[in-house]
Amino acid sequence: MGNDSYVKENGNRGAFACTGQVFTQSGLSKREYLAAMAMQGFASNKGWAQSMRTVDDWDNYKERLVKGAVEFADALLDELEKTSKKENEDEEI
Repeated sequence: MGNDSYVKENGNRGAFACTGQVFTQSGLSKREYLAAMAMQGFASNKGWAQSMRTVDDWDNYKERLVKGAVEFADALLDELEKTSKKENEDEEI
């Protein structure tokens, strides 16, 4: 990924921002929230569920599901960072 340290830092921030007041959030990070949303989408795919025939298939499914969800979350955070930098550069011109 492009800027791994920023993506990791940003991904660990709270998922639900609060503006205009001091606010301490407990709960999901951005990365966890995005991964959960990706995982929900993957899990709702009937094709994946129908491909499971044995317990081994289920274990493989779970592994692909959770790894894929985290990879999608990280990719989205990385792309958002790139887009944000580009927008800031365009404003400076």
